[in-house]
Amino acid sequence: MYAKCGDLNSSNYIFCHLADRNSVTWNAVITANAHHGHGEEALRLIAQMRCNGVDLDQFSFSLALAVTANLAILDEGQQLHGLAIKLGFDSDHYVLNTAMDMYGKCGEMDAVLQILPLPSNRSRLSWNILISAFARHGCFQKASETFHEILKLGLKPDHVTFVCLLSACSHAGLVDEGLAYYASMTTEFGVPAE
Repeated sequence: MYAKCGDLNSSNYIFCHLADRNSVTWNAVITANAHHGHGEEALRLIAQMRCNGVDLDQFSFSLALAVTANLAILDEGQQLHGLAIKLGFDSDHYVLNTAMDMYGKCGEMDAVLQILPLPSNRSRLSWNILISAFARHGCFQKASETFHEILKLGLKPDHVTFVCLLSACSHAGLVDEGLAYYASMTTEFGVPAE
């Protein structure tokens, strides 16, 4: 509650004085620190959680991988992903997607493609992360091909899909293609321009 109201200090204070800390309370304080831009503190808390014998769950791994993605800390992200695999969380939707995002933000496209689920098993989030990773690394053609693969599978793109696709066009300097995708967003796919 305190963290949601912007009072991270009180939130951390209360957490430090809790007698019984479980994965829910750990995840809450880690989330609060990450949300308020204290990524290093969030990672320190993850390490402390493990040292205190509290098992990391899919939420802990998702949080930690998201923090390493935002901080572009590849080594720590790889270690966390390896631990998640070892503990059987590699097939968890949230862990998988945050691992893909972490590898993409750290410039490891081969790793993104290696853990990418088969097309029929990908969520829209997985598709969006893939397009975003391609866009971030200047691979417009791959981003465009991925978008068209989504359509071939009968999936409906959302506004995030188009943000990622338009970002790819922007990074590649492809104004005409970007305008065409933007126009199709509302007319062809019914995604409102927000």
